[in-house]
Amino acid sequence: MKKKLSSNDIAIIVTSVGENYLDKCLKSIQNQNSKIGQLIVSIPKECKEINISKDINTIKSKYKNQVYQRQQARKYIKKNIKIILQLDCKFILNKNTIKEITQLW
Repeated sequence: MKKKLSSNDIAIIVTSVGENYLDKCLKSIQNQNSKIGQLIVSIPKECKEINISKDINTIKSKYKNQVYQRQQARKYIKKNIKIILQLDCKFILNKNTIKEITQLW
């Protein structure tokens, strides 16, 4: 029988060029009913410093390019992660999104 997926098996990579949307996106992820295994934010190095909690990995990219930023962030994914969600900072998750993903997977 297949092992059930847990929210700890999920990582989220958020890319941004420093837009104002980033705070709302990160709050929607942190306010999930089910906590994820890892959260990585990738921003360009010329982007102003953002105030992020210690449990979020921040990657500074040398380019303003979502594809490049995601590729760089994937290098920091923990070994136990089974699913990677790659989001733009304009995405706001509903409170049960992670729980629903684990139930459907």
